[in-house]
Amino acid sequence: MCRRLLRTDSNLQRVETAQLVLDRLRSGGADDSSDDVNALLRLLGNYVAPTRELTEEILSLLLFCENRVLLIHHLPKLTYQSKECVELVVQAYLELLSTDRSLLVPVLGSLAEMPLDISEKNTVVEATQSLLDAAVEEDIPAVVQSLLSMVTKSSAPKAIARLRSECNRINSGTLSLTMELAQRNADALASSAHLFLDHLHGIASITTGSGVDGRNSQCRELELLD
Repeated sequence: MCRRLLRTDSNLQRVETAQLVLDRLRSGGADDSSDDVNALLRLLGNYVAPTRELTEEILSLLLFCENRVLLIHHLPKLTYQSKECVELVVQAYLELLSTDRSLLVPVLGSLAEMPLDISEKNTVVEATQSLLDAAVEEDIPAVVQSLLSMVTKSSAPKAIARLRSECNRINSGTLSLTMELAQRNADALASSAHLFLDHLHGIASITTGSGVDGRNSQCRELELLD
């Protein structure tokens, strides 16, 4: 029924149906599973043109909805693509992270899909660096990928130094995936990202048992990076 109402040619009916969907999400129906919520949000993203009002409604749900991660995942498609609305989302996400660091990975992934300008990217990268220790090891590759996609020429040196520090605590399997994801951004970030990749290779050589020579190589590398 919801899909049929949202696929109508009547924009007014689509807006009214979208409001009913939001009301249902807001009420937190006991019978709605995470799959149900995911389906509702996907319908909104596929059939409803984002507006400032819709963006604000979705952001208000972040305050108390039990399915925050799903909301965060779908928010890029539900955000009206204006500078003001994007700024609203960035601010809401940063406020959310100040109270719940466990949302770092989905928030970074969501922001990486949004049309942030250079100033907004710098704000996000600067604000989230101090939260990286909240990421568990298996999330490090996703964090690296998201942050590297948002770093700018001015924010890259400090951000990559922080990422290097985090990568010192991961095992070889996670490290391999991190290196693969970092490589995808290396060309865009020029020397900074390549230094980061060199550092990951240094860690990998030690992890695989290259011994004293590997450790000395890493020490020399760190001296060059500092």
